[in-house]
Amino acid sequence: MRPERTEHTKLNKRVNAVEKLPAASQFTVFAMRVWSSVMRQKIPLDHALGRLFTDFSCQPALTLFDECMVIAALSAPTPMTLGCCPSNPNVVAEEVIVLSCLRAIENKSTAKAETIIAKVVMQPMARTFCRPAAEFVQHLNTSGLSFVKNPRLSLVEL
Repeated sequence: MRPERTEHTKLNKRVNAVEKLPAASQFTVFAMRVWSSVMRQKIPLDHALGRLFTDFSCQPALTLFDECMVIAALSAPTPMTLGCCPSNPNVVAEEVIVLSCLRAIENKSTAKAETIIAKVVMQPMARTFCRPAAEFVQHLNTSGLSFVKNPRLSLVEL
């Protein structure tokens, strides 16, 4: 019997290296990993991620991102699994699901996004997660970052 191929498993099979993801996905994976670390260490979020969001001209998205992550963390039936550190080269576990949800939102498929994120959060919280997530996606798109289009971020040494 073949396992069902859901949207997030398709993404995971196609792309598991963070560097091959579209720019908004790379940005979000990094932010999720830092957010997770910051919450454990009790460091102010703006101190840890403020400059990143400012550098990408999407400072208002930081509050929305934090709201999404808090909703996910508090309403997940089991602890979320994220990459252990920002430099982990591969997309892992729930990161794939969150990225698939955000991509569905960017594609204007809200119902699909709610179904996808319900794999991580309790079903009644899926819509609650997607509301600030939609604004987060919009801010990233306005800043030139997309979950769908292929431009990627790259490290440039100065």
